[in-house]
Amino acid sequence: MYDAGLGKTAMAALLAQKSFTNGADKGVVSQLYEKTAISLLGSIPELRYKKLEWTATDYEHLGKALPLCGMLKKLELKRMGMGDADLAAVLVGWQLPASLEELSLDH
Repeated sequence: MYDAGLGKTAMAALLAQKSFTNGADKGVVSQLYEKTAISLLGSIPELRYKKLEWTATDYEHLGKALPLCGMLKKLELKRMGMGDADLAAVLVGWQLPASLEELSLDH
């Protein structure tokens, strides 16, 4: 089941660690980031990544963003330098959007 709230929670946790111009605007800036991310990520039909040397943390970040990608139809990860066991461990935590029609993993 698709749950954009998981992505929002991850984003809120990340933004809580950041410094803004003053403490008073932190809530407003956080809401602006959230609205922008939901608007942009929610309308993306394809994500393609190729030949990037990601760490497990990078894959974890992508996994946390995927619940916000409500229109995602294709996710492609090509020659990303991870082995089967590494990639399987990362994929376990991912929540793929219901709109996803094609998942392409090639390494």
